[in-house]
Amino acid sequence: MSDSNNAPRRGNAGLAFIFGGILAGLAIIVFVVFSNGGFGTPDGPQVSVDIDLPRMERPGPPKMPTRPQVVPLEPGLPEPAPPVSGVNRSHPVR
Repeated sequence: MSDSNNAPRRGNAGLAFIFGGILAGLAIIVFVVFSNGGFGTPDGPQVSVDIDLPRMERPGPPKMPTRPQVVPLEPGLPEPAPPVSGVNRSHPVR
């Protein structure tokens, strides 16, 4: 009694499934290419949109502010302040 006759049989169902998927994908690609991108476009109303906006004037440059009036200073050194009374100046300030 030999068990060689009861060996499991292997089928090609997986390979056939892969090959069928590739064929279906190729058929879809061929259809889209030869039909110019699909099933066609429906005939609808022709829509024309006109976008003409009024031309706006560009604003001019900003106006410069006026310069303030500068009073010229008199040349020379300022006068020293009068001495403060009641302050002992013999000790140095710390």
